[in-house]
Amino acid sequence: MKALLSATLALAALTSALPAFAADLGDVRKPAIVAPASDFNPWMIRFRALGVIPDDKGSVSLNGVRQSSNGLLDVSNSVVPEVDITYFVTRNFAFELIAGTTPHNIKGKGGLAAVGTVGRSWLLPPTLTAQYHFHLTDSIKPYVGAGINYTFFLNEKAKGIFTTFDVKNTFGFALQAGVDIMLDKHWGINFDVKKLFLEPKYRAYTPALGGVVASGKAKLNPWLIAAGVTYKF
Repeated sequence: MKALLSATLALAALTSALPAFAADLGDVRKPAIVAPASDFNPWMIRFRALGVIPDDKGSVSLNGVRQSSNGLLDVSNSVVPEVDITYFVTRNFAFELIAGTTPHNIKGKGGLAAVGTVGRSWLLPPTLTAQYHFHLTDSIKPYVGAGINYTFFLNEKAKGIFTTFDVKNTFGFALQAGVDIMLDKHWGINFDVKKLFLEPKYRAYTPALGGVVASGKAKLNPWLIAAGVTYKF
């Protein structure tokens, strides 16, 4: 009789506990609330007009004899279309890569003005900069940057009395400042200024006067001034 009474009491206790256990089980199975995905997209692209303004300085040697330490080269300015791609590691820190090619004429000036145009070359200066972006307002976002550059000199052609002309590809450094003014979530306008520290070696030959080799270092150190359209993905 005692055994039957104990079993009855145990069954009653188990029955009363089942609803609470079921409620707890329901809570366990309830799906967790998922936070909404961030709308942050790290990619930005710009299409700009780019002006390249060299410093017009450099050294010139004729058959190994130094002519001057400064001011005997004239490198033409150029304006071309340019595109850049920016990747944001965070909302403030980003990397930018620019690509564009510009044509330039190189000629003598000062004491070497009589030699005229030495040659023509296309300049391809891919430049990678690390940037820090400031968020002054929701629409005005200035930035500063610094990075490296490797410039290719392409399609070199001798001009005037010269029959050969060659400019060596070279590394350089870059400093940068700019601002994006956003018109809405995706579109904006951009103004950007870079200073490249670029001093390639060059060599040109003319058969005139028994054969003259002009060589030296062109201290181009150009300013890159750009304006255009920003698209933020």
